[in-house]
Amino acid sequence: MPSGTAALIAAVQPLAAGALAGRLLGEAVSPRQWAGLAIGLGGVALVVQGDLSAGPAAAPAWAYGLPFAAMAALLAASFLERRVRAPLDPVDAIPLHCLVSAVLFTGVALAGGHAAPPPAGGFWTAVVWTVLLSTVGGYGFYWLSLRRNGVTRTSALIYLTPPTTLVWAYAMFGDAPGWAALAGVAVCVIGVTAATARRRPDRSAQLAEDPVGDRAVPRVPAE
Repeated sequence: MPSGTAALIAAVQPLAAGALAGRLLGEAVSPRQWAGLAIGLGGVALVVQGDLSAGPAAAPAWAYGLPFAAMAALLAASFLERRVRAPLDPVDAIPLHCLVSAVLFTGVALAGGHAAPPPAGGFWTAVVWTVLLSTVGGYGFYWLSLRRNGVTRTSALIYLTPPTTLVWAYAMFGDAPGWAALAGVAVCVIGVTAATARRRPDRSAQLAEDPVGDRAVPRVPAE
């Protein structure tokens, strides 16, 4: 299936996360964040519009359900991670996730008769690339961000995936992006910035409530 279609389906996750975060986690989504999520989705559509306008790929109909299943699975796992009372440290969680995935996909490979790895060296280079950048880098930092920033802000960062892919495609394969795609990159950055920027505390309101603030002088106990 076209990679642009898959990217656009994955880009639905931040909107779904924002819609469910308040009800399931109590994470309030501000109007500014909603605007950022909507802008980011529009930016992704601009980035992948080349793939979307290329026509349908020669893929079976059930293949289009795979990106939806992947998006839903990652979203469900994100909410479970935020709701668990004693979450695992990412250093422990990532190997556990990889072990479960290895067992699952090894079974799929055995059932399909594709368990033997290709002998070409390029295959193992791709494996190292996937382990270091995709698993330890992308997946690991996703869970670390989820722990520190919450579901909505972390999911919004997914809008940066198509622009990053665009840059890598140009650097590695010389695929020059069009003006619409470049405009989409700018729109994605604006949307992610609006959705992830934290609101600065109103210092004047704090001073009105506590004029002394952090400069309070400790009391000396009376003798």
